[in-house]
Amino acid sequence: MKQSSTKKPKLGQHFLVDPKYKAIIVDCVKDLGLKNILEIGPGSGSITSDLIRYSEEFIGIELDKKLYINLINKHQEDKVRFFNIDAALYKIDDEDEMFNGPYLLVGNLPYYSANMIVRNFITSVKKPKYLIVMIQKEVADNYLSVIPKMKFIGHSIQMYSKVKKIIDVPKEAFEPIPKVISSIILLETKEENIIVDEPETLLSFIKKGYKAPRKTLINSLSMSLKIEKDILKSQLIGIGIDPDLRPGNIEIDDWQKIFNKINEL
Repeated sequence: MKQSSTKKPKLGQHFLVDPKYKAIIVDCVKDLGLKNILEIGPGSGSITSDLIRYSEEFIGIELDKKLYINLINKHQEDKVRFFNIDAALYKIDDEDEMFNGPYLLVGNLPYYSANMIVRNFITSVKKPKYLIVMIQKEVADNYLSVIPKMKFIGHSIQMYSKVKKIIDVPKEAFEPIPKVISSIILLETKEENIIVDEPETLLSFIKKGYKAPRKTLINSLSMSLKIEKDILKSQLIGIGIDPDLRPGNIEIDDWQKIFNKINEL
C-alpha cells in the first residue's frame, strides 16, 4: 500500500450506532451483489462483521492505529486484510493489493476528507464499480446538483459516476453526535469517460469558471482567465453560449465547447 507522506489530520470520527441505518447499508451491499468488498474506515466495526460474512474477499482501510489493531485481532479470516493507511492518499496502483475482479467500496467517511477519498477512488485506474458512502448531507446534495444550480463539485463527481441518494441520516444515529446531518449515497462509476477526453484538464478549467459562481459567466471567466470581456463575449456568442448565464447554468458539454474555444485564443 502506497501513500503520500503528509502529517495525519485530526480524525474527527463519528461512529454509526443506529441499527436501522446499519441495516440499510448492509442491505444495499447485498442488493448490488458484489462479493469483493473494500470498507473505508471500519472504525469500531459496526458493520464490518456483516460485510465480512457476506464477502468472498474483504479489505479494510483504517487510519486510526488503535482501531486498526483491534480489527486485525478480531478478524483473522484468510479472506480478510486490513491496512493502516489514509484512504485519501492511498495510490491504487498495485494490482497485488487489490481485488482481481470488480469490487464495491463501503464507508462512513470522515467529513473533512470525504470528497478527497471519493475522488481518489472514482478517478483511479482500479476504481470500484459501486460506492456506498456516508457523507455530510450538504456535500451529498452538491454531488447531486443539477442545472440551473449546478455546483463545481457536482461536475467533479458526475463526470466519473452516476449518483443517487439512498437516505438522510439524523445526527442522533452517531456517537459522538456530530453537528451536521449525514446522507448515505450510491455512486456507480463510469467505465470510461464518454463526455470528454481529458476530464481533469477540463475540470481545472471549469473550476476557474466557478471562481465567482454568483457572477455571470463572462465576469467570472474574465476575472479568472485575465481575458478582456469584449473578446470573451464574442467568443462565447460565436459558439452559442449566453455570456450572461451563471456558471451553474452551464452543461458539461458546453463547458467543453468554451474550453476548446478559449484554447484557440
